[in-house]
Amino acid sequence: SKICIFPEISNVFHYELSTNITKVIRSIFTTPSRHFAQ
Repeated sequence: SKICIFPEISNVFHYELSTNITKVIRSIFTTPSRHFAQ
């Protein structure tokens, strides 16, 4: 389902989402000992 009513807000949302995913993936790979220790 595409959101075409507010493309600017949608673009910002997708940008923020991808940025957060990148941060999470980066944190997982940069600090594996924390995740595997738990």
